[in-house]
Amino acid sequence: MTSSSELPNVGTYHRYKLGQAQFTNWLKQTAEKLMPGKSSGAQQTQPAQQRNKQDAANVAASAYFGVDPRFDARVESTKPIMHWSQLEVFVQTVVENGNPAQIPPVAVNILRDVINLRKKSSKFYSSQANKTKDAKMQKSNLGHLHIIKILENVLAKLEEFVPWAGSGSKKKSDSPLGKDSSVTVADLTTMFTHLNVQAVEESGSESDSGDDETKATTSKRPQKAPKRKGPSKKSFKGKKKPEKQAKSPAKAEPDWIQELDFDLVPMEDNLYDDDFDYYMMVYCFFVDFNTIRNYVSERWCDYWYDRSVSLITLAVITNAAFELFNKMEAQLISTLGRAHRELARYDVMMGMLFHEVGMEHIDYESYEGLSEEETDERIWRDESDWLAYLSYCTIVQALKRIPQGKVPMIPPSDRSTPIYGATNLNSWRKFADSVTMQLITNAAHIKALKKNEQEYPILPAEPQILQDFQTALSLKSYTSALIFSVHLWTDIRFIMEEDVSNSLQELQITAREAKPVLLAHAPGTASREIELREQVRERVTEISNYMLNDCQYDDAMARFRKVGISEDPEKFFLLKNEPVWAGLLHFRLQLVRSELGHQFTALTCIVEAAAYLYQACRAADESLPDWEEMERYINTYADESQFKSMLRSCNTPESIIRNFERIMYAHQPAVKEWDKPNSSDTTFIPDVRIRRSLYRRYAWEDTSDRCSMRYLMELTLHKLRIERKDFEEVIRETGGRVRRNAKQRLIESGALTDTQGTGGDGNALVRQTKTMASSSRDGELAAERDFKRRAMLAQLSHVEMLQLLDETVTSQLEGLFKLDYFALYDESVAFLKVVLEAFGSELKGRVGYNESDTKTTAFLGKVPVHLVKNLDKESEPGSVLDGLVKAYKESLEIFPTLEHGTDFDSDYVVIGEGENAKIEPGPRNLELEGKT
Repeated sequence: MTSSSELPNVGTYHRYKLGQAQFTNWLKQTAEKLMPGKSSGAQQTQPAQQRNKQDAANVAASAYFGVDPRFDARVESTKPIMHWSQLEVFVQTVVENGNPAQIPPVAVNILRDVINLRKKSSKFYSSQANKTKDAKMQKSNLGHLHIIKILENVLAKLEEFVPWAGSGSKKKSDSPLGKDSSVTVADLTTMFTHLNVQAVEESGSESDSGDDETKATTSKRPQKAPKRKGPSKKSFKGKKKPEKQAKSPAKAEPDWIQELDFDLVPMEDNLYDDDFDYYMMVYCFFVDFNTIRNYVSERWCDYWYDRSVSLITLAVITNAAFELFNKMEAQLISTLGRAHRELARYDVMMGMLFHEVGMEHIDYESYEGLSEEETDERIWRDESDWLAYLSYCTIVQALKRIPQGKVPMIPPSDRSTPIYGATNLNSWRKFADSVTMQLITNAAHIKALKKNEQEYPILPAEPQILQDFQTALSLKSYTSALIFSVHLWTDIRFIMEEDVSNSLQELQITAREAKPVLLAHAPGTASREIELREQVRERVTEISNYMLNDCQYDDAMARFRKVGISEDPEKFFLLKNEPVWAGLLHFRLQLVRSELGHQFTALTCIVEAAAYLYQACRAADESLPDWEEMERYINTYADESQFKSMLRSCNTPESIIRNFERIMYAHQPAVKEWDKPNSSDTTFIPDVRIRRSLYRRYAWEDTSDRCSMRYLMELTLHKLRIERKDFEEVIRETGGRVRRNAKQRLIESGALTDTQGTGGDGNALVRQTKTMASSSRDGELAAERDFKRRAMLAQLSHVEMLQLLDETVTSQLEGLFKLDYFALYDESVAFLKVVLEAFGSELKGRVGYNESDTKTTAFLGKVPVHLVKNLDKESEPGSVLDGLVKAYKESLEIFPTLEHGTDFDSDYVVIGEGENAKIEPGPRNLELEGKT
């Protein structure tokens, strides 16, 4: 079963299954409500539902987690609760006793998509049944055809009953697959508003069904369902821009979002995935690939056309797409089971869709009348490209060309230069072969470096596609995930053209700035600083080896000379031509600089002391200009934090200064708490915790986190906690308003004539107010259940997960990463020094600061505490405040002149003269890089 810390099963197929279950349950519930003599019937059927509820829940959970219910020990009985034949009775009841307004459009849309997918599956299944003499399979085929006929009859009755149903009311733009309608997450969310379902509350809540039922449903996840169609290949670039679409820590603990049960009644044979579902699974597998591919490719187009998205963001979502391809393939293999694992092979799936059955979205009749050349062109654009067939051929040929255990060494002059602007099959094949060979030959070199223990098992920020290529070279085999990743990566190379090296250029600019800053701010050797100092040492080494130097260059040079190649290798050849790795390294560096900067400032109270004195200055003179870095820093604290509440609650400059001593020791953030994804610490705004989740994933090599994609779940939870907080505030406000106005509503409705209880029933107000309050609480619980369902459904779409990651990374780059903690620390030190000078040697003596002794720098954090004594001595505090304001003005002139890092060149020494001169790391570099 899926671990609670792993990303749940997502994708089109699972969303389709959930949609089918939603429709059948909605139809059943609606029919029972409209059925004549509903009350007595409900009393008769209720005991049976109670007896079968536990078995149904266990069966549904087994189906979700990929376990055959027939072999699940928890399931005592698989007796079906609802039969397919009942659907015609239900729809007849709805038509005879209901009205069109009771039919939600989304229900008809879901049914229509279910029928379409079942028909496509039936096409494959029927062909297989006709080829075999297996009586059981032929009988099963007739049963599935009968189910399709039942569903078509149900749809026909609904379309006849409601005037809009026959025209297909679903907005085509709602589908992330493009022009065709399909079951979306929005549909599933909307559909739940029409269902009478129950949800398990948070841990510790009581259940009317007893302890056993609560335990059985607590860890259950929902059934899922998918989309139907996939678009053909788009032209990535043309005359017109296409429209936009919208140390390693402990594992995350289960959260309320995972304690959810959709409680949908299963159909008679809906839980057993058999041969009938094979085509559907495989087809949806390729639909999901193309959905992800189109979203990511269009985002890269956004960069190429107008630079509207960062290369860092693009690298992160592209690598996440590579990881999702692996996750999708693992889920497909798990769903098919051991008996049908061969069907999960790419060549088998491709052969089934390309040769045997065909693809549902292809109009094969339009091929008639075309010439052979035109037909080949159409097949390439509409079919083979959608299946990633050319990338499959390229990978197979590349694996044949490279002997196992060998590293191809190609001189720069012999490398084929990619020709951009391919417009036909031959030119595209040449382009794809050229760029793919660049990648796979470098992957072979990296694999050799790792095997010879010259590099780590996973390089810093190494993209998934490089790791998959190395695995393929070791096993001389390929996976569907690798084929999909290469196909997407080739699209990116085609889109970027000569701009492909921009990622490396941006990375090295940041690296040249970051390295001297880290060197200048390496903490001391005190016990509480050793761990951070070690991290700084590791990061400086990382910047030198992988960002400012080519980790492959020296070994490539030796290999060139060994095989008699006189040319020198091209430096940074891989990073110049692989924008994903360069972008991930850049993101890693940004995370490191922000995270370590925050930890560095947390070692002392210097920045906080400067913040309080700055706020005192602003309170004394509102005309003073802002301290931009400090304003950003103050905004990283949550409004309810002690630091910010004490800072904002003061009305006078004097009270701000006096309050600092009260928070000086208590406010210090516990750095270790940042390692806990579900920590209840509310010192900082959510962006800080989100940064920590990204830091754990992209700044460390945690293989378990990569496999489970746990970080995507954490980002979802972070986002939902923000929404949940706003949601709970609305609920509290609404509930309070209902209770406050209960009395007035009763009077206005005429239900209560004597509000004081003196002339009638004095308890009437109490009883009716309690009734209304109970109704209000029921509404709150229903809203809470709806919120939880939306939370889980948010994790069922690949594109929505990528969009969340896209928005999160962009938010970090444009928000928290704009704050330079190291620069703020330097400015704070400068400001506090000016304050000491302004108030003379007496204050400096009380603080204990000695400019010649760097160990006393931390004492600057006590300046506001000792400044309080000056306030107490002065009969007029205004003179102290005037001196403080003057010191702040002087500091503003000093800030632009500060150097926040050692000059880059001063960290190196020049050895030799003329052409023989070499630049080597200086003493400080050697010390921090662990080479002394």
